[in-house]
Amino acid sequence: MPVLLLFSAGQVFGQVRREALTIRIKTSAECQICKKRIEDYLKREPGLIYVNLDYHNKIATVRYYTDVTNPDNIRTAIANAGYDADTVAAEPDSYRLLPSCCKKGGMAALKAAQIAARKAADQAAREKRH
Repeated sequence: MPVLLLFSAGQVFGQVRREALTIRIKTSAECQICKKRIEDYLKREPGLIYVNLDYHNKIATVRYYTDVTNPDNIRTAIANAGYDADTVAAEPDSYRLLPSCCKKGGMAALKAAQIAARKAADQAAREKRH
């Protein structure tokens, strides 16, 4: 009579529960481009379950496995992407490579430049009419 033996490389009688925590990190994000850059960068980090950046409030919400990573590693990853993360300053070389809208005050400067350009165009149009 043939005997069938089955072997398993896992636990048979239960699974180990992994602890996951959620943290909120204040960033220097300015816009939708920042959101995409930070979220895409963090997708490469091991142990992260969920990442969402609210760029209006500059808050990254991150859920992670505690046995794989920790808040300091997550803050460092955000800083390595070129953004401040709580008290961890942006990595200078990465910050220099950010689009101008993503730099600190970048959206305000961009909006000011757009307003100035619009005013100059309006002024030129008025002068042309006279």
